[in-house]
Amino acid sequence: MDMHNGINPFTCVYCNKSFTQKGALVRHVPIHTGEKPYQCDECGKRFIHHTSFNMHRLSHTGQKPYKCTICGLALISGSHLKRHTRIHTGEKSTVVKRAEDVLLRGTTCPLTRNFTIIPSRFFP
Repeated sequence: MDMHNGINPFTCVYCNKSFTQKGALVRHVPIHTGEKPYQCDECGKRFIHHTSFNMHRLSHTGQKPYKCTICGLALISGSHLKRHTRIHTGEKSTVVKRAEDVLLRGTTCPLTRNFTIIPSRFFP
C-alpha cells in the first residue's frame, strides 16, 4: 500500500482525481456517472452512497440516535452532533472567503471539512 508515500495509484477516468485505495475510487465514480443504486421505499429518493441512504431513512422514522451529553439534543448523525457540540465548547469553524479557497485546502465539499463559506459580497 502506497498511502503514506504520496503515491495514489487509482485514478478517476472522468476527472483525473487519484486515490490511495481502489474502494475510494469505486465510491467516487458514481458522482460522474449519475448512478444512484440506493432508493428509498418511502419517498423514492435515490442515493449514490449507502451511508447517505441510511441517514435519509432515519428522517422517515424520526429516529435521532446521536444525543448531546451536555444539553440532551438528539441528532440524526454523528457529524451533526460534532458540529452541534461546538456550540457548547466555543470552538469556531474555519471561515473561508471564497469557494476557491476551499479547493486550495484540498476539498470540494465545505461541509465535510468544517468550513463556512461567506459570500464574497460581504468582503471588499
